Amino acid sequence: MKKIFYFLAIFSTIFFYNCETNEKFTGSPVGNQEIITLDAIISSNVEFATSGQDVEFNFVLPRTFKDTATVEVTAVNSEGGRTRKKVDIMPGQVSPLPSEVVKITSPGSGDMFFSQFEMSITAISLKHAEIGKHYLIKSNVLSIETGKAGSITATNAARLSVELVWPSYSGTNDVALKIQKPSGTVVEPTSQQSGGKLHSIRVSNTPILSDSDINNSNAEGEYVFSMTGRNLAISPQNMPYIVIVVFPNGDRKFYTGTYENLYVDAPLKNLIKVTKNPVGATEPFTVSEL
Repeated sequence: MKKIFYFLAIFSTIFFYNCETNEKFTGSPVGNQEIITLDAIISSNVEFATSGQDVEFNFVLPRTFKDTATVEVTAVNSEGGRTRKKVDIMPGQVSPLPSEVVKITSPGSGDMFFSQFEMSITAISLKHAEIGKHYLIKSNVLSIETGKAGSITATNAARLSVELVWPSYSGTNDVALKIQKPSGTVVEPTSQQSGGKLHSIRVSNTPILSDSDINNSNAEGEYVFSMTGRNLAISPQNMPYIVIVVFPNGDRKFYTGTYENLYVDAPLKNLIKVTKNPVGATEPFTVSEL
């Protein structure tokens, strides 16, 4: 027994020594495998996503496999923050099943108010490896705009919500959000999130506006959203902003821009127009950038 143990120890020493000198033994999986790189296509309808938001995507592989393949998608922002998502592709398929909605969590913009992050397919693995073959994968790169919004309005089936956010949100660096209602009345909502100003338009129909509740809107027609300076740490200044629109069904739209040379009570800069359509319309709301 002692002799056998001594022989195994010598063999192990020789094996590791050769690995350290990068020699490849006959029969090594790496040395004998065919390396195959797959070109895949990834796509998404999402153009803007803030940190922590779920981003829907889809992809197409260039071929099918006889067994389940797991595809890894990675999203990376400019500051190195990243998130990953693994998706199983069934045998004989090249994409997720039509009934499967695949999402990845946005890494956001880090400490930058407005930036971009990139999404691509970064890895693939097979449930059962194909003998003699090793698969790599690459894809096109999606660039998605992102911003550091302090708060994102939650979906509410009873209303459409509009949120205005800007950098360095505080009482000493504050902007005013103005809304012109269908009646022509201009109001300034007092409702605010941790990162900006908020206003909602209800789905329910009330043609006559109520003067006693300026923070909610019910009437059909056009609502024009605009901004000016209220209290500014530096005046004048170029103020970047993001307008976030959350629809009752959960869809979102984002509009970005900069108010150049903003000062306190500067002329109103129109941002977006929200049209509340008549009850029964295919789309209860339509939104356009101004």
